[in-house]
Amino acid sequence: LENLKKTTSEIERNQLYFSDAKSLNLLIHNTNFLKDLCKWPEFLNTNIVNNYEDINFGISIYTPQELDIILKSSFLPKFIQLPICFGDFRWHHFIANLSSELLGKLNKIEIHARSIFLQGSLLRKSDRHNFAQPLFNSEIARWWDFVEKSRDKPYEICLNSIIQNSQIDNINVGINSISELSTLKQFIESDFVDKDNYD
Repeated sequence: LENLKKTTSEIERNQLYFSDAKSLNLLIHNTNFLKDLCKWPEFLNTNIVNNYEDINFGISIYTPQELDIILKSSFLPKFIQLPICFGDFRWHHFIANLSSELLGKLNKIEIHARSIFLQGSLLRKSDRHNFAQPLFNSEIARWWDFVEKSRDKPYEICLNSIIQNSQIDNINVGINSISELSTLKQFIESDFVDKDNYD
């Protein structure tokens, strides 16, 4: 409950800067909120709904176990944001084993992908041996061996592997420069992207 009160305070403070906003996109990054998930409908109706015409509530999660908690809750967020990258089959295996009831609930939620470049490690060879855990160094080394045998650029492989995933509705990508934005734009507009599966 204390988490909900803090969130209300943050929203009220932001309303001073966006007083004319008609909609609110609320993305929670702290998974401690999962234990309060059933309290969100009352919280939103009591504290926020009257100030906006539309509210999109989402939560950023990290593991399939957290997604399981959401799907078994009586309250479903509008969207979830999860980390997924090339070769990460955790989510695929989890979704493939869902019951028809839970799969039906999942289909009502927008799935937003993040960390598709593994915080840049799948794009920079300089990160090849920088992980503290040897397992990650080994996996990154295997990734670059794969890239070197491919005719495609690393970011093309990463992006297209997510775009082809029918479960993913949106992709969130972080950039550090105008040149990175330009590269991303060129990729999106290229023939490499299947326009039928990309909006």
